[in-house]
Amino acid sequence: MNSTPLKPSSLKIAMWNANGLLHKRQELQEFAFAHNLDAILISETHLNAGHIPNLPSYVFHRNDRQTGRGGGTGVYIKKCTDHYALITPAMRNEIEATCVVVRTASSG
Repeated sequence: MNSTPLKPSSLKIAMWNANGLLHKRQELQEFAFAHNLDAILISETHLNAGHIPNLPSYVFHRNDRQTGRGGGTGVYIKKCTDHYALITPAMRNEIEATCVVVRTASSG
């Protein structure tokens, strides 16, 4: 098996407003596999540090809301895709984000 991360020339990406990710992982998994997605951008994860929302064949990068309920963002990336998470800078006005860099064939 080749463990070299893939550098795709294009990506299939979807945006998903979860409104609570933990109880919708099965639906998300079916959606991701049906559409052969490389990345899934998630808003309104509603996660806290104790939650581990694994999705087979994907790595999950996330930023949970630190105060209050709800919120939170995340990005699922296929494990075989060459990528890394960026440290998300402090945001103002309650803006939440998760930042990831995907190395593509054209990026070298």
